Amino acid sequence: MTEQERPIIDNFTKNPDGTWTSIKATPLKSGNRTITIGEGMTFTRGEPFMFIDVAEYLDEQSK
Repeated sequence: MTEQERPIIDNFTKNPDGTWTSIKATPLKSGNRTITIGEGMTFTRGEPFMFIDVAEYLDEQSK
């Protein structure tokens, strides 16, 4: 499996408090733009990063 084929969720770890932390730099596509999430960034559901609720997105991907 190439890096592009790996599920994005593999680049994050879910913390006991429900937040998500990136374990490596990750591009995230949203519509016609791509944002880069840096290693070590933590996301909380309901707190968007560049207009994207990353934690909500990852929660959906983890189901």
